[in-house]
Amino acid sequence: MDTLESIYGILFKTESTIYEVKKTNNFYKTILILLIVSFINALYISNSFLASIITTLTIFISIIFLGLFLSMFIALGSNFLGGNASIKDTLEIFIYSTLPFIFFPIFSLFFISKLFLFIWFFIIFSIGLKVLNNFSITKAIVSIFFYIRYFISNKLFTFSYYYLIFNS
Repeated sequence: MDTLESIYGILFKTESTIYEVKKTNNFYKTILILLIVSFINALYISNSFLASIITTLTIFISIIFLGLFLSMFIALGSNFLGGNASIKDTLEIFIYSTLPFIFFPIFSLFFISKLFLFIWFFIIFSIGLKVLNNFSITKAIVSIFFYIRYFISNKLFTFSYYYLIFNS
């Protein structure tokens, strides 16, 4: 399966394509797809070619670090639920889930269309975790919400702690 077939398959035939990606285990193709997504969005954001290259690298690095951070907690949550996903595999699914953002320049005009892209991202990520861990879709969504719950509770605790310190 070449790169363009993988992109089309992840976007429109998600589950069967993720089964194929899981078999091949080609992380370099995943990085190439992330560079394509980053470059398309960078061309939309920046005005010159040099600025778009710098923006591409910035988007690429930020998605890798965000994905790595997110993958650690989601892999932990899915392993807690009985899955067997590694951080690398979860990161790979996260990167494939960013594919709907290829359409960001087209959909960036309205808020509801941006929301549609995030929902599409969440659906692809949930299906990817389902395939990766041999879960039901419910367990995949619960493993994602483990991270969200940790992140929100940690931020709320930090906010309330600083609020109590500085306002007393």
